[in-house]
Amino acid sequence: MTSNSRVRCWKLFTALFLFLVLTQVFIFGIQRERWFDVSFSLQMANKINAGDKIDWPHTDVHPPVYYYVVAGWERLNPGISEYIWLQELSVLLGLGFVLFVFLLLSHWFGAPGENAAMALSIMTPYLHFGTEGRMYMLLLMISAMVLWLRSTRSEEHTSELQS
Repeated sequence: MTSNSRVRCWKLFTALFLFLVLTQVFIFGIQRERWFDVSFSLQMANKINAGDKIDWPHTDVHPPVYYYVVAGWERLNPGISEYIWLQELSVLLGLGFVLFVFLLLSHWFGAPGENAAMALSIMTPYLHFGTEGRMYMLLLMISAMVLWLRSTRSEEHTSELQS
């Protein structure tokens, strides 16, 4: 492993670690009221896990896949406070977001991009949404992942065409 690779790994580890620690501080240090859509997500996940027929409300703006992710996460965390495990799901999705943003900015800008990704990982909006039991972190993670995949794939395709 080259010195450059080690530095890059430490930057990624630091960004992920800071995000993880700060979201835990938010979760356990700040008591908030539960939003309606958090309760609704829990209700939909319970219906999925119980095998009930689900009538998707026409006014629901959350993607249906989010409820299946929540239902699967609920099965993995029996006996834990539903509010805590739902927040922890957002933290995991937030870690995925930080990872893909780091990879994307590193791919585009090199070391300055990695430094920017580290700074973004501790910004308040991401920490706030990283602790909400809502679909925002899933949306951010999928968006960053698609951008990163598209960016790396388009360069591979371009180099193949030039060969």
